[in-house]
Amino acid sequence: MRRSMSPREFLCQILPYAVVASRYAERIQNRIARQPVKEGDNPFKQALSDADLSVQAFFEVVLLGAFPHLGFYGEEEERSLNAKYFSRDQSETVLLDPIDGTLLYLHGKPEFAVVVSLVNETRFLGTLWVYPREEHFWFATEETGVRLGAIADAASPDKWELQKLEPRGEEILAYCSAQAIGALRKSFSVFDCRTDFDPSKPFSKGLELFRDRWAGVYAEEVLAIDIGALAFMTDLLGGVVSDGGGQPLAPLSSLERYSYSSIALSCRAEVHERMISALEGRPPGSR
Repeated sequence: MRRSMSPREFLCQILPYAVVASRYAERIQNRIARQPVKEGDNPFKQALSDADLSVQAFFEVVLLGAFPHLGFYGEEEERSLNAKYFSRDQSETVLLDPIDGTLLYLHGKPEFAVVVSLVNETRFLGTLWVYPREEHFWFATEETGVRLGAIADAASPDKWELQKLEPRGEEILAYCSAQAIGALRKSFSVFDCRTDFDPSKPFSKGLELFRDRWAGVYAEEVLAIDIGALAFMTDLLGGVVSDGGGQPLAPLSSLERYSYSSIALSCRAEVHERMISALEGRPPGSR
């Protein structure tokens, strides 16, 4: 890979590898072995499987072999055999969520993805989400906008559909403290991932913010590898992105282990104002 390669070109080259990794995860899902739980205050943070570790190792090999000038950070860095071989002073870095939605994956549900993003020191440059059981992927760069493609058409970018917001949802998807949940529930119906997740029922993932399921997403102590990438797509689509205090997200270089203290996303400015007002305990429009 040349240093002059654009984010679009990089994601196009990495897409076939992401499809292979996602197909692997799909084919072993009904036999998957759990790993000992990770640190975390809820099952979503604690979930870990053989697939998480194997997909990360696969991408580490691909990146070191084919894209050696890029930095790398994967969710399972503490268990990685190869993280030590990546340079820490590269201008661009690949972020990886090897299995986004590991808890869903372990329960046999289809709403899991392999998520690969390209970032520089300050911001996202592009992101790719591959959903093997849903047979599609999301592809987003500033050059292309946000596009949705069928895995069968992965080699045909002209068939990928340009997306736009369809902001009809009224409920907030929340992954945060009980205090923040309580504040949001004063103004919204809220789906609390920590307590409302039921593996026997369908689960609407964060990307449903772009359809008609969610009015907004609010999360605390979350990684750039997934919610940060979702924020990038929300911004590209013309939605509203901030931290929980209504301020712009901090540059990536200022984050410890690519972790945000809070992220608030919405498709409508009015919804976003209500979210931030609720979190701050003030009437909307009272700033």
